Amino acid sequence: MLPYISDPNTSTKELARILASVYPDRFQIPSDSCNGRVLLRRTLCPDRVNVIVSSGGGCHPLSYGYLGEGMADACINGNQRCAPSAYDIYEAALKIGSLSGNLLIYNNYMGDYLNNDLAVELLSLENIPCRLCPATDDCLSAPPDVPRSERGGLIGMLYLIKIAASCAESGLSLEETARISRKANERMSTLAVTMDYDRELIHLGAGFSGEPPVSTHSDRFSMDGIADLSYDVLCKDLKPSAREKIYMMVSRMTLTHPEDAYILAGYIKQAAASRYPITRINAGFYTNLFHAQGFLITFLCADQELEQYLHGSFYSDTFSF
Repeated sequence: MLPYISDPNTSTKELARILASVYPDRFQIPSDSCNGRVLLRRTLCPDRVNVIVSSGGGCHPLSYGYLGEGMADACINGNQRCAPSAYDIYEAALKIGSLSGNLLIYNNYMGDYLNNDLAVELLSLENIPCRLCPATDDCLSAPPDVPRSERGGLIGMLYLIKIAASCAESGLSLEETARISRKANERMSTLAVTMDYDRELIHLGAGFSGEPPVSTHSDRFSMDGIADLSYDVLCKDLKPSAREKIYMMVSRMTLTHPEDAYILAGYIKQAAASRYPITRINAGFYTNLFHAQGFLITFLCADQELEQYLHGSFYSDTFSF
C-alpha cells in the first residue's frame, strides 16, 4: 500500500470533508453526521429508488469518486481497507429519506456483507425498504465449481452502480432495480493481472491483500500476450452468447503507466475482433485497490435488457465512465 502523508486513521473523513468543500454544488455531508464518512449528492431524490455504495477506505476513487448524477446517490467509506459501519450505511439511507427504497451495492467481503445486512435490518425498523446487491466479479477468487456468491468483488461494481442508477432514474421499482442489477452481476467478470518486470512474469488472480496468484505465466509478457490470455480467461468464465454484447473496462493499477491501460484495451479489442467483438471500452484509473504493476480487466456480457441501462456517460473528478 502507498504510504499516506495524511493520518490514515482520519483520511477517509478528511477526504469526504474536502470533497464536500471543493465541490459544494455536487456533494454534501449531513450536518449531524455521526462519523463524517457519509457523502451525499447535493441534490437528493427521495421520490425514487436510491443507490447507496459502501467500501473500505484508502482506495479512491472507490467509492467517493462514484458519487453523482447517473451514478450513486450516497457513498460511505470505512477506515483504510475496512468496511464502514452498519450505522454509517443506516445514516445515509435515513438522510436520503427515500420511501421507494434503497439498493445497497458493495464488494462481496465478509465485513461489507455483515454491515450492509445489519443496516437493512435497522432500516426495516424505520419502514425504509432496502435490497442488497453484492459485487462478485473477481473470477479467480474462488474455484470454478464454487457458486458465484462465494466470490469477492473488485472493480465491476462500477457497472452495477451505473445500471442501478439508470434503472432508478427510469422510475423502476426497488425489486426491478435489484433484479436487473443482480442479473448484471451474474454476467460480469474481472481478472486481476499483475506483472513482475524483473523476471518478465504475468500473474493472474493475485489478491489486493497479498493473496498469492492463481497462476503465473512466463511466455505472455507482452501487450498482445496479456490481451490474449485475459480475453481467454474472461470468456471461459462468462461464456458469452450470440445475443449478448461485451462491455469492457480496463483499470490500471497504481504503479502502471496511464497510457498502458489504453494500449492494452486496444490489444484486447483486436484479440476479440474475430470472436466475440467488444461493443464499448472504458480505460483509466478506477480504484486504488492494488499497489502494483498491472491491470483489472472487466467484461460485462449485456443482453438487450441490460444494454438499455448502459447508455450515457458519468464524469467525476478523476475519470469518465
